[in-house]
Amino acid sequence: MASTIIYLSLIIIINFLITIAFAFDPTPLQDFCVADLTSQLSISGPLPCKDPKSVTADNFYYTGLNKPGDTSNKLNAGLTPVGVKQVPGLNTLGLSMARLDLGPGGYFPLHVHARASEIHIVLQGSLEVGFTSPEHNYTYYSKTLNVGDMFVVPAGLIHVQRNPGNVPMSSYSILNSQNPGVDEIGKAIKNLPAGQLGA
Repeated sequence: MASTIIYLSLIIIINFLITIAFAFDPTPLQDFCVADLTSQLSISGPLPCKDPKSVTADNFYYTGLNKPGDTSNKLNAGLTPVGVKQVPGLNTLGLSMARLDLGPGGYFPLHVHARASEIHIVLQGSLEVGFTSPEHNYTYYSKTLNVGDMFVVPAGLIHVQRNPGNVPMSSYSILNSQNPGVDEIGKAIKNLPAGQLGA
């Protein structure tokens, strides 16, 4: 009898602890936290909040995505990022985006966003986009997108974008992270010490 009471008491305590462990609010605790870009505080993650009394509509606004990025480089690619530095109102919302412009034959090299999935939406021209999946024997999944098409790249997977056409291409990329990170595979390999890649 005593062992049954102890057993039931343990079950009740464990259930109570599990309930507490999962009792959290995954959504922001305030309506917004506009980034204070002048703060000297250096933290990893969201930036400190500006005084709400000094927030204006301009903190949530950006203009310029109608202008093509500069593609006069060896990649024939231009990127216009829109993150917290450009729109302080994005702070803590878990979003960022960019406009990608590729001239004919242009490309954005193999890269990874370790902290974000990415959606590509074509505005003009055509875009070949693809990723590899290590979990599926490094299968390459790709599509050539036209105006109005979209393609999703899961977080942390190596992917590439290329303009297969003979006219300029423009697209929007939307990422589900305030700081998605961009790790270019070619640059990482180039900086490895000699002999580190193996045979």
